[in-house]
Amino acid sequence: MKIAHIVKTSIVALLFAQVPLEAASLPVPHHVEIRPQKFTFSKSYTLDSDIGPQGSVAKSKLSLRTTYQYYNQHGEYVSCAYKRVFSLGSFYTWAGVMDVYDGKGECLGLIEGAIMTLLPSRFSFYDAGNRLLATAYMDSDALGFSVLDAKNEAKAIAHYRRVFVKDVPDHWIVTINDPTAVDIRLLYSFGAFVVDNQGDFRKDD
Repeated sequence: MKIAHIVKTSIVALLFAQVPLEAASLPVPHHVEIRPQKFTFSKSYTLDSDIGPQGSVAKSKLSLRTTYQYYNQHGEYVSCAYKRVFSLGSFYTWAGVMDVYDGKGECLGLIEGAIMTLLPSRFSFYDAGNRLLATAYMDSDALGFSVLDAKNEAKAIAHYRRVFVKDVPDHWIVTINDPTAVDIRLLYSFGAFVVDNQGDFRKDD
């Protein structure tokens, strides 16, 4: 009985050790709407979900480097995705690379656009240990991305879909099927990135 208790305790500890405290404390919605807002010196991407507001992602126009800063529903700084300057992503959106850090400056992971691919656009999600977690593939109509599990691509972790209406400001809907597979802060960073650059994936018809 004592050995069984030790094994059980070790398994529970291991499961919780894989999820950062900040990520574990964030609510996990199933559906999130990302809506862009433009201001004089910045852009903001509000996150509204089926369980209430989830905060916003801000992008400053004054920064020398493109960043996507995520603030939770209480206005607290949670994480930031830094787009690398010295990469092809400076010239081509599909090759963008972003390093994501939490509010304490600890690395959360990496989002990397594929350079050598026959697909229109593909992005890989890595954790802080540089382990591949998932890959986002652009949909055939260039209006969305399907995020598939790295170990089993039959499993859809999340899906991003652009709500495309002529002469109306677009918004995107994110469906999160498995919030444990990829840190939700990486998913929000990627969401702001694709909304910010949606015209590079598909022009407004």
